[in-house]
Parts: sequence; structure tokens; C-alpha cells
Amino acid sequence: MAATVRTGRWLWHWRHNDLRRPSDRAEGWILLAALALAVTGGAASGALAAGVVVDSAEQQQSARREVTATVTEAASRASPDDTGFGDDRVRTAIRWRDDGGRVHHSDTKVPPNTEKGTEVPLWIDRDGRPATAPPSTGELLGGAAATGGLTALGVAGGVMLTERGARYALDRRRIRQWEREWEVVGPYWRRKAL
Repeated sequence: MAATVRTGRWLWHWRHNDLRRPSDRAEGWILLAALALAVTGGAASGALAAGVVVDSAEQQQSARREVTATVTEAASRASPDDTGFGDDRVRTAIRWRDDGGRVHHSDTKVPPNTEKGTEVPLWIDRDGRPATAPPSTGELLGGAAATGGLTALGVAGGVMLTERGARYALDRRRIRQWEREWEVVGPYWRRKAL
């Protein structure tokens, strides 16, 4: 019995009722359209956003490659990186050769007390400049899922807020209609009551 009552509450906009106004019917259609748009629009926008994140990460992965660099200065504990984010690696000078045999020099972070001559991995971009490592598969999937989920929730939330705004506007319109009708009917009822 409770399921029937609950279903009746959700479907009251479409059931036959002599007191139902056109604005009640409009409210029902607005709610139905908002729910459909929130679900389909949220899912589509979430999938699109996740796809953009995956495409961007795949471009980063294809634009970067890992090479082996050689430490040219011993890394001591005396020169910690000043980022303040708890990274205990230190910055030191390195060199590496590109495919054409040219030697490049730069600096990178390495573990403390790394000896001169130690080989370390280095990611470079297409132009041969040092770059950050591309995201791992786990980071890629996590970022895509988070971006897609948040985008879907944002779109669905925006649609439902718009639906609430439309219902608020309908409520204001109904109140104004009731006030106008009461101005006509109210004096007649007051006279009868006296």
C-alpha cells in the first residue's frame, strides 16, 4: 500500500483532478524534462570530459620520452629544494645526449647524496627540453574518472537548480493568480460570514 501512495505522489501532476491548473501540469513536465536532462546530459558531459582528459594525457605521453642523464655535480643534503611540500630530493646539474649526439645540460631533482656520474632517468619533450613525467595509467584513469564524475554532477546539479528556479517562478505565478482570484471572491465571502 505504501508503494501505491508513494507512486501516487510522484504522478499527481498527470492524474485527473478538477482542481489541477495548467501550471501544475507544466510543473510536472518541467520536472520530468529536468530529470531526463540531468541524467542524460550529466552522463554525456561526464563522458566527454573524461575523454578530453584521456586524450590530453595520451598526447603528453606521445610527446615525451625518457632518456638517461648523468649527474655532473654530487647532490648534497645542503641544497634542499625550497618548495616546502615535503619533497626530500635535491636539485643538481645533469647532462644528456640527444639522438643527434649533441650534449645538453640542465638540472633536475635527485635523491640526496647522489654521487657525480650516477645515471638518472629524465623525461624530455619533442624539442629535447626536460619535462615532467607523463601521468601513469593509474593517474590517468583516476583523473579521467574524477573529472568525468565531477562534470556529470555539476551538469546534473545545474539542471536541477534550474528546475527549482522554474518551479519557484511557477509558485510565484500561482500566488499572484490566487491573490487576484481572492480579490474577486474574498469580499463576497466576507459579506456572507457577517
